[in-house]
Amino acid sequence: MFTHSALFTFVAGAALLFVPGLILTYLLRLRGLLALSVAPAVTFMAAGGLAVFYSKGGIPFTPATFFFGLVVMTVATMGFARLFRLPIIGRRLSSKTDRWIFGGTLVVAIIVSVLPMLVRFGLGQPIQQIDPAFHMNSVYLVEQTHAASSFGDFTRMWGVNTSATTMPAGWHALVSLFATESTIIQATNSMFVLDSAVWALGIAALASVTFPEKNWMPLAAIAASTLVVEYPTYMHSAYPALPNAATISVLPGLLAWTLLALFRRFRREVGQVSQRTVVGWILAISALVTALMLTHPSVGLNLTVLLLLPLISAWIGRAVTLAKEHRRKQFFVELGTAVIVFVSPLVSLLNGAVRQKVFLMLTSYNTYPNPSPWALIKTYTLWPIFTTDHAGAWEMRSQAVVQLAIVLLTTAGIIGIIIHARQQRLLLWALLSTMLLTLTTMIRMGPLVSLAGLWYMSSHRTMSIQAVPQIIVMAYGVGVLFGFVEWSYTKFKGVTGSDSFYRRFFLESRTLTFMALVLVVFGSVFSMPARANFINRVYDPSSDFKTNVASAEELEMIKSLKSEITDDGLVIGDPFNGSTLVQSYGVSEVLFPQLYFRASNTEELFLKDHFNEIMVNTEVCALLEELNVKYFYEDSDYFNYGADSRVAAPGLYDVDTSVGFTKIAEGGSATVYRIDVCENLGE
Repeated sequence: MFTHSALFTFVAGAALLFVPGLILTYLLRLRGLLALSVAPAVTFMAAGGLAVFYSKGGIPFTPATFFFGLVVMTVATMGFARLFRLPIIGRRLSSKTDRWIFGGTLVVAIIVSVLPMLVRFGLGQPIQQIDPAFHMNSVYLVEQTHAASSFGDFTRMWGVNTSATTMPAGWHALVSLFATESTIIQATNSMFVLDSAVWALGIAALASVTFPEKNWMPLAAIAASTLVVEYPTYMHSAYPALPNAATISVLPGLLAWTLLALFRRFRREVGQVSQRTVVGWILAISALVTALMLTHPSVGLNLTVLLLLPLISAWIGRAVTLAKEHRRKQFFVELGTAVIVFVSPLVSLLNGAVRQKVFLMLTSYNTYPNPSPWALIKTYTLWPIFTTDHAGAWEMRSQAVVQLAIVLLTTAGIIGIIIHARQQRLLLWALLSTMLLTLTTMIRMGPLVSLAGLWYMSSHRTMSIQAVPQIIVMAYGVGVLFGFVEWSYTKFKGVTGSDSFYRRFFLESRTLTFMALVLVVFGSVFSMPARANFINRVYDPSSDFKTNVASAEELEMIKSLKSEITDDGLVIGDPFNGSTLVQSYGVSEVLFPQLYFRASNTEELFLKDHFNEIMVNTEVCALLEELNVKYFYEDSDYFNYGADSRVAAPGLYDVDTSVGFTKIAEGGSATVYRIDVCENLGE
């Protein structure tokens, strides 16, 4: 399963994701965990932004031009850091032992997320679903055209002759830099592993920023993350949304840096900083998030929903303080600043296309209400599916154990923060807002129902955001529970005063480190059955998951086409039955690179309805020649999503291939032919 090619692709992807971003974050004076967690976001920003800039200037987007752009960005970043006097922030763990323990736990947490895929399928097996097929084929398009702008360069994905289309393309631009035509699937699966690493690093950085005096918190946060299956495992398997998943992975690190920039209580870790520095941080984060929206617009929405209630709460507290101190001028200055911060995102609605898209999302997902008593439980336990498909007794029991652990740690963390951690109560406001959003996506009713449309009314997307503050709360719950157990023990033994373990539990990092390591083992063991279940359903070609349409034999046949299709001819076939994977494997471009038919593409629509009339309808051959279509992908298995695919594309079935077609490959239920009939008719 692990080939030298796959290993090289992964290493190249890891270097590309972290190194350019680390150079720029270092120049922005970020260090340690904070720098590591923010670096991938900076790299995504650079890839998406440079792709747009190069397209406007007619410059090809290649590794060479990308790194040249990084040189220019490096010089600009140096000037920016000096102009705003940015201080060094971030820190290393206190001792070598702590670093080894932390690093080992981090590796374990990453492996837990991806182990079922790595063990059974490696990096070379595709997910046969709408989003992965589209995104892999988009990377192929970049490889062919060296154009990766979000504004128009991906129009081909919607049709050969169609109107210009805008789509967030930063993810595809970045992946194209370390993928080749034949390693697109490997590069895509490598991003699963890399996103898991970025997520774990970000969680640790956020824990370090929110609880700077507790050295055990980053370790406990990583340990608590092993209980959460929704992200990254579910978001990368049963519900894959690859660019969206990438922007979620960088969210904890972005939130950590934003907290330091916006909230005075968190800046105390840095010390006193000038107003110019704060402005510099805010400008840098704003520019980063804005450019990151070229990877997926949800990154701005995600950060907003996490910060909105904490910002309102903090500003109200600040306003009360200023009013009591009769500092009217400062009060109105900060009031104006707050209004600008909250109103400025609405400026984007002045753009007609943006306004129309937002309106559609706010109104298109208001389906029938679905009140359920389980919805609140699912929300609180970060588990959108109460029972897994085809799950056995062990899977069901382990799922229940994980849910109970999440309930226990979350509840203990909330209580502990309310009682002991007054400075960190803003974390609870972030958790509350994301929980309300998740609950709305499940019951599909309430005052937030229209707003939830911005997340496609999907609990999977919102739970991944909710997991960010909840994991930190759970990590704090580890210390609270340990403190309660030791307090009970000391009471029972009659120990008091300075010898009380309860008085020392915030300082006793060694013992809490042990507890965190125990939690890592617990989370790894009991969450693994659900992870394996989700991953097996989509990576195993023999799975009966509704989107799996190509068997192992069919996939092997597609890979073998590389030696049979040596020209630039396109392949026509029903995209719902495997033909899109011909492009994903880097064999050849396909006429239908994604899994739906666009109403405005009259030529393609004519072929999908009338291709089987090729012997009698001369217009079919004329269009095939115009579009350079030379191969036909036929699949005798008509069913996809439990429906007859011939209903949507009747012209791609019941084709008489006995005359004028030359079979070049066969595997499973699929056969690929070279189309010779049009040449024969011309003779």
